[in-house]
Amino acid sequence: MKHLLSAKRTFLLLIITCLIPLLASTPLANDWKRQQIDQRLSVEFPIVPVHKSGYGSLLYNSILPDAAYIVAAIHYNKQPHLRPITEPYTYYLSMLNSSLRDFKGTMVDSSTFEVDNYKGLQYAFSALHPGGKRKLIRTKRVLFVEGWVYQVEYMPLTAVTSKDGPVNMKKFFDSMRLTNM
Repeated sequence: MKHLLSAKRTFLLLIITCLIPLLASTPLANDWKRQQIDQRLSVEFPIVPVHKSGYGSLLYNSILPDAAYIVAAIHYNKQPHLRPITEPYTYYLSMLNSSLRDFKGTMVDSSTFEVDNYKGLQYAFSALHPGGKRKLIRTKRVLFVEGWVYQVEYMPLTAVTSKDGPVNMKKFFDSMRLTNM
């Protein structure tokens, strides 16, 4: 009997030891962190994002085992080598076409969205995983606000989408908030 209990105890400890790292690496919906991207935009990330900046742009990303959450911001109209954006819809279409061309992607879906009365474009495209051989569906939102261009992207990193993938993508996109100035 004593031998049987220690075998059960050992098995239970083994299972707990294997599950704790998996549970710890999966963010809970209420553990997300709001990140101020610039003076206007904030977005919630599943973990504290890494920040990089340069050449007039800001980049924030959180990379988890199953997906990458990316936000890029650039004050487009203040870039000396770029023409100012006068027609946002034309710009959105050029962003969409650039994504398809640059990633050799195929359009999956597109729609408009709104954040505080600013309309943007959301689109999804199928493309090869960076450095991989399998195709994944990447989804991106592009929003133009008073000279700033914001790109918010969800990119799965595995061929099998986790059950939380669509929920996390929606939470990420729906967390976009603009600060009134």
